[in-house]
Order: sequence, then structure tokens, then C-alpha cells
Amino acid sequence: MPVSRSPRTSGSLNPSPRPGTRGPSLDLSAGKLTVVKKLPGQVEELRALVQEGLVLVAGDADYEAERGKSWNLDCEGSPAAVVMAGSESDVVAVVNYARDHACTLCIAGGRFSRFSFLDHSLVLDLSKLCLVQVSAVSQIAIVQAGARMHHIDSACEASGLAMVLGHNSNIGIGGLALGGGVGWLSRLHGLTADSLLSARIVLATGQVVDVSNDKNSDLFWALRGGGGNFGVVVEFSFQVYPVGSQGQVVTYNVEYHKQEYKTLKKLMTPFGRCIDPVKAAIIHRNFQQNAHYSKATSAAFMFLGRSACVRLFYIHGETVESGKEVMNDVKRLTGGKKGKVKTVSYHSEVQKNKTFNNPPDFYYETSAMLFTLPDDAIKMLYEQAQSAPNENCTIVLYQMGGKLSEYEPNACPFWQRKIAYWVFMLAQFKPNEDSSKSRSLAQQWTRQTRDLLNPWVLSTYNVLDRSVESKYGPTDADQMDLQKITRLYGVNLSRLVSIKRIHDPTNLFRNNNNIDPVSVDRK
Repeated sequence: MPVSRSPRTSGSLNPSPRPGTRGPSLDLSAGKLTVVKKLPGQVEELRALVQEGLVLVAGDADYEAERGKSWNLDCEGSPAAVVMAGSESDVVAVVNYARDHACTLCIAGGRFSRFSFLDHSLVLDLSKLCLVQVSAVSQIAIVQAGARMHHIDSACEASGLAMVLGHNSNIGIGGLALGGGVGWLSRLHGLTADSLLSARIVLATGQVVDVSNDKNSDLFWALRGGGGNFGVVVEFSFQVYPVGSQGQVVTYNVEYHKQEYKTLKKLMTPFGRCIDPVKAAIIHRNFQQNAHYSKATSAAFMFLGRSACVRLFYIHGETVESGKEVMNDVKRLTGGKKGKVKTVSYHSEVQKNKTFNNPPDFYYETSAMLFTLPDDAIKMLYEQAQSAPNENCTIVLYQMGGKLSEYEPNACPFWQRKIAYWVFMLAQFKPNEDSSKSRSLAQQWTRQTRDLLNPWVLSTYNVLDRSVESKYGPTDADQMDLQKITRLYGVNLSRLVSIKRIHDPTNLFRNNNNIDPVSVDRK
């Protein structure tokens, strides 16, 4: 089914401001659209502009239901209005409306960003635009911007093809691709953004343009890691790849428990039956850094909260035959008597693995990119996991390298190509009569873990680690620490600023890892 599109624009891609006066500012503190200066019928005006979608405000039947769909439930804001866009023309209408009425505009797709549903904002929700078309002949996927990973996997599965996607099947394609995007197939095929062939984007002027390496190439470059700073992408075109043997891949799962090791050691059980968790992790790390280690193989370490346990997961993305050979080598690392080698469906088993698909809940998350993973870092992470505020807290390390590292840092805005491991620290907490203490403990634990990693950190990815502060502290992206933004975009920041000044000089699209066209130093 084709994507519903508004008429194409032509001419220069150096947009000038749209004619007309800027509308009055909005007083949105009541959770509904009202105005400081009289502007009768603002909500009715917005509803008249949105032809194929739905406009929701407080009091509408579906408003509360939509508020409750954020991945991080602590970021359930109370927007002034939520527009469930039904077409590209709806997206254009909302962008024009937000610009002309000086609204705080939030873009929602997978709703993993804390900026998806800010209080008193105008939310443009793309989740209804989730069609995916996959050609087995050309190995190209056309993806609407509201699609989530599971939509794409379902469309790819029948042909034994796969896209480079993230580790949680509910992640939205917009945030993933525009941020770079790393997943199980990244060591084999690179970033999600490396597979992007073209995109269609609504700019701050309301102009709709197509971008690719051959058309508007500067803007296309900026989209592949520069986030949602430049407009609202409504459609992507990606390269997809054969995965495994007709979608069947080989995996290996293993856990190492400290108590089991101590017990079996006392019984003088052969060493291969069990091994100290930290030593096991070091052995696996050494294996992964071997020069002959296949880039078709990807691994993850998990340090489970309050558990003296290390879990490892491996996947091999090429043929089942080669995968079994690699995984049996992995199994022999610590004696060959622990863990399971399995042949499974990549789409229904790996991509939907419950271990990595954290459900919606109350979270505090941060991450770091490591250029190395020495023994001391492994020992520290193991100890930190045991000191977690509750058993639902997790530290996950995803192995990088392979195809990811074969690109130059300026190939796209994602410059962190030489990282060895990407670490996520995820703390859950429950709302109760002592929720402030639970939240505080979650913050302290994740921040302390991240700070202890500093000697080995190359960069960050999502600098907005203050997810729980969206309702309890600063929320405006304009307040973001410039030093963190510089660290995020590195050598590519100056080029990104130049492109931002051309396409969004007033910073309409600012609720993201924001590249401010005004405050960033003009070097």
C-alpha cells in the first residue's frame, strides 16, 4: 500500500520563512489549548487542518490512553494536544500550525524518548503511519516513519531478509535510524543509518523534500545520526539483507553463577562444569577480541541486579552451518558443559527475545560507549550489579566492532566508529508511597555506574540520561549541556550546525539531542 503523500515541492532546498505573521504564544498550563492573546477556535482550527488523522485534547476519550503508551511511564507528560497523523499532509499541517502558533512541538514514534510527550506541548504522533513494504528482488524496504521494529521484522520474515534494527522490538524506526541505530546485525552490516538509501522529510517551512546521496546530500548526511533536528521524516528506504539460512540463525546462551561455582568447587567437581562469573566474562571478552573472531557473530553481556551472575548471549547472522561451528567454539571456552547452542528464527526468537525487550515501566537509564573493556571494568560492573537498588536493574554490554568500525568518523554524524562495547545501565523503580526514594536510588545507582566507567569511555550516545527529570526538573532541550552535545556529535558538530541553520534556523525541532543553531559556537 503506497504512502499517502502531499504534492511534491520543487526548486531550491534553501527554505525561506513561510509568509505570514507569527501567531500568539500559548498558555498550556491547564493541559488544553488556550491562548494568552485571543485566538478563537484554535483547537477547531487544528482539527480542520488535520484531514486524515485525529486531534486529541484532555477530556477526549482516547487522550489518557495515548498518554499511557510511553515506554518510560515516568515520562507520561500531559500535552495540550496530541495529533495522531493519518497521512503526510497531516504532518505538514501540524508542522505549519506549530510554527505559526509558536507551539512546543514534540515528535512521537516508538515513544522511547523522554521528549515524546512533554507537558503543555503539541505532540505529533506518527504511530498510525506504520506501513512497511519489502521487495525480495531488490532487497529494499520502504518504511513509514511510525513503524516499530516488530512491524519491519514481520514484513521481512517471509523472504528470509532482515534490516539492521535495535535490540527492543518496540523501538520506533524514526528514533533508531536518525540516531544511528545499533543492533544484532551491526557487526555484519553497520548502523541502521548505514543501510539508509533515501528519506522523505517535512521541513520547518512545511516543504516536503526527498533526500539521498544524489539529492540534497548534505541533509541526507545529517539525518544519518543527527537525530530529529532537521524536520519530520515521514518515509525511509533501507537496504535489507539475507539473514542466516532462510531466517534461521544459531544462538548460544550461558549463565555463570558465583554460588554455583563455590558449591561445585567444594565438591571438587571438574572445573569445566562451572567457573567464576568474572573470570568467565574475561575469557569471553578475550575470545571476542581475537583477530579471527567473525564479524557475523555478535555478543551481549548481562550483569543482573542483585545477582552474583553473568549471562552471555551470542548470535551468528550467517548460515546455520557456520553458526554452529562458531557457537561450539564459544561453548568450549569454559569447559563445554554449560549453555545451549540453538537454531532459532531470527525474527520471532532473537528480535523478540524477552531478555532484551524491556516492557513499559518506570525507568532511569543511561549509557556509555567504551573504547576498551579491561578486566577492572568487568569486575566493577559485576560489583555494581550486586549493589543495584532492586533485582530488576540491569547492566548490558553490547559488542561493537566489525563492519561498524570500517567507516570513517565523518561518514555520517555517528562518529563513534571505534567503540568496543556499548554499555546500558537500566534501573527500574515502582511508584508507591516511597516513590521519591525509589527514584533517587535509581538515579544514584545508574549515575555512579556510569561515572565509574569514565576511564574507559570514548563518548555517549543519548546524552539525555535524565529521563525521570522530565516531570521533576528541567525539560527544555535548550538547557542541555553544550559539552555533552559536543561529545555526542564530536568532529561532525560544526557541519551539523551549518545544516541546522539552513533548514531549521528558529529551532522548531528542538526536543531531541538538540543542535541549537544560535547558542552553539560558530567555529
